[in-house]
This record gives sequence, structure tokens and C-alpha cells, in this order.
Amino acid sequence: MKVLFQVRPDLLNVYAGDTIQILRTKEQVERLGIEVNLSTDLGVELDKYDLIHLFNTTRISETYQQMLNAKKQDKPVVLSTIYWDMEEYLRNERPDKLKWWQRTNEYRQEVMNLADILLPNSESEKRLIEKNFGIKDKFMVVPNGVSRYLPNKADDSFKVKYGLEDFILAVGRFDKRKNQLNVIKALKETYIPLVMIGSCNDPQYLRKCKAEANKETIFIDHLPQRKLASAYQAAKVHVLASWYDTPGLVSLEAGILGCNIVSTNRGSAKDYFKDLAWYCDPSDINSIYEAVLHAYYAELNSELEEYILTNFTWKITGEKTVEAYHRLLD
Repeated sequence: MKVLFQVRPDLLNVYAGDTIQILRTKEQVERLGIEVNLSTDLGVELDKYDLIHLFNTTRISETYQQMLNAKKQDKPVVLSTIYWDMEEYLRNERPDKLKWWQRTNEYRQEVMNLADILLPNSESEKRLIEKNFGIKDKFMVVPNGVSRYLPNKADDSFKVKYGLEDFILAVGRFDKRKNQLNVIKALKETYIPLVMIGSCNDPQYLRKCKAEANKETIFIDHLPQRKLASAYQAAKVHVLASWYDTPGLVSLEAGILGCNIVSTNRGSAKDYFKDLAWYCDPSDINSIYEAVLHAYYAELNSELEEYILTNFTWKITGEKTVEAYHRLLD
């Protein structure tokens, strides 16, 4: 079987959660004997491929054009939806983009209709697509994953370099959706060290975060996986209080490296972590404060690592993806 992954043109330059999902899925699918090529083209010739795999309906423009190209060439299409309704986030943080989101929903609808099978990352995402787009079948839930070998990469280097342990950690690129500013506001009076690690999508937002932060807050640019694993291992709590996440790969990583997890209650985190995490309302500073402090002063959740590694590895993601391919073609 030969499959083409068609992705956004800046997938490898603007590194985000979908970058990791796509590259790890490709790696695992190839291990199962599927030949996979990766393309950022919008109008590529598809004769040599058995099926096309598209990703992401949040940023819809390229996915829409790739879908039309595939259907023009009569190719079956698998769509990893990577979808959540952005209206609440945009109303609160980016009102100038709200009309764009509402206007482009018609393209999301068409892409969902044209896809032969949809692969949401969770049951919650599936239900939201059913509700918002009226699609009642052709789903197969394929969860996001984590590398089971990540704990092997952890060492003491972060603790040695920064002289910190048992701190609060927040990993993620700096932008309004990730909501680091509210995390800083919520925790600045605790005087527990707060370490924020991530690249910057929005320099003005990062400046606001730094202006709001107390002297116990440390800002660190994007770290490679080994150094990031060391930071997770040194922390007590990881917090991801974003406006939505599905569920946030950093939460999965933190959970297998000894952190108690605080997650946003928007998106699909509860599908993944159930009662093994603490949840907060991203719009409510007091909710963030209470969830993080409860997680910080609780004992380490000893069940979390095994639970994640049993249910949410990239190997499982690859197996379910290949199952979807066979369901479509056989």
C-alpha cells in the first residue's frame, strides 16, 4: 500500500502539535509496512497512491485545496480532523478573527463531507464534529500518543543547570491560545518557581507575559526532546491551561515523566486522563490557581505513567491508523 500524507506547507518550519502527530504517525505506519510519502503541494499528481491522508481542519485553506485535488483525481481520502470549535477562544482573545472562523466553516463542512473516513483524536472531538457538521458515521477514533522511550532520555541536566526541582512547569509555544498569561496571573502570588518553556509565535504576547511575571518565573526557549525530558522529570506539576487542546501532547509527555498534570477543561483532555489529572477553566484565574495548588500539594499520581503507556503510545496510533486504511480499501 502506498499512501501520501498531504500537510500544511510550513509543517516543518512552524513546529506545533500537528507536526509531531504527523511525523510520529508516519514513522509508525511505515514500521507496519506501509509506504508513505509526505507532500506540501496543493495540486500534486496522485496516480501512484492508493489513498491520500490529510490532516487538520482548524487551518482549513490548504486542506480544502488538497481535498478538492484528491477528489478530482478520484482518490479515497482519510482525514485526521484535528478539530475543535475555536469560537470561545476567538471571542475572548482574538475577536478580529471570529468572522474568519465563522466564514470558513463552510469549507470545513465540505472537507468533512468529502472525506471517506474521519480520524478524530477523541470521542469528544467526534461528538463535536457530529454536532457541528451533522456527520453521523465514517468515524474511527485514533488517539494521539507519546513515545514510550521518552523516560529513557531524562537525566539530571535541567536540575543541575537551573538549580531547580519540584517547580511548576508549563510547556508550549507562547501564544494567546495557550493562555500562559492567565497561568502567570494565577500563580504569581504563590512564589512557587514557575518555569515556562516554548518558542514564541507572538512576541507581543510574550512581552506581556514577562511583564506580568514575578521573579520566580523563568522563561526558556524551545528545548530539544532530551533536555525537555529532563525538565519534566525535575518538575512537580505540569500545567496546560489553554483555551482548548486535543489533549495536548505535552500533558502526555509530562504524565510519563513524573509530573502531576493540570489540564484545561476545554477540549478532549478528560477523554485521555479521566480522574488522573486536575482540570481548570482557562478563563478563570482562580480555577487555574486552585487546580495547580491541589496538584502541587498532592502525592505523585503513581498510576498515571502506566495508564498513559498502556493506552496512548505512537505505536497504538500507528496501528489504529493502518486499521482505518484497511477498513477503507478492503
